[in-house]
Amino acid sequence: MFFDNDITITVREEIFMKNIPYHEARLITNLRQLFYESCELYKDNIAYLSKGNGAEYKEIKYSQVLEDVNALGTALIDLGLKDKKIALIGENRYEWSISYFSVICGTGTIVPLDRALQPYEIENCLKRAEVSAVIFSDKLEEKVSEMFEKITSIKHLITMGSTSKNSKILSISDLVKKGKDLLRSGNSDFLDATIDETALASLLFTSRYYI
Repeated sequence: MFFDNDITITVREEIFMKNIPYHEARLITNLRQLFYESCELYKDNIAYLSKGNGAEYKEIKYSQVLEDVNALGTALIDLGLKDKKIALIGENRYEWSISYFSVICGTGTIVPLDRALQPYEIENCLKRAEVSAVIFSDKLEEKVSEMFEKITSIKHLITMGSTSKNSKILSISDLVKKGKDLLRSGNSDFLDATIDETALASLLFTSRYYI
């Protein structure tokens, strides 16, 4: 899949299918298994083409996706977010994807929210979900920051951007680096996480709430 911030472009079939081997159907019991096995089977294939702020698309292989998810998940648990609800708000981009997988593959419950919601609607959803952290696009930093002081359950704000002028806001890039250091030091809290297949994995708000 192509990620170009606000624009998603369908990958041409010949690119998507090139060099992807056929495998017999697998018995999948949870999303973590599906994610890990897919990354292993297709590790040398391109998973994403991410443009970001540059002019050229960057190829990201499945092996890189797995490495980033393991690192980010490890860092999130190190922040005390194990078994917590984590909101995710932003445009279609690579950081959104690895954030989603890093939460559902061993950290806690993901709460994806529509970035087009009005600020009071986002605030209401965050309150109702009792989220402990919010991962958001840098374009939404001002909106989310205003809610930080109002919602006592929120302990961490995490931007998908490379950095923030607000010292209270963490960045995904820094957390991925921290997670890699933790993994190298022997931290396996995320890698060894047990998936409860009956527990809530994702909390979806399908209707707008008005106060």
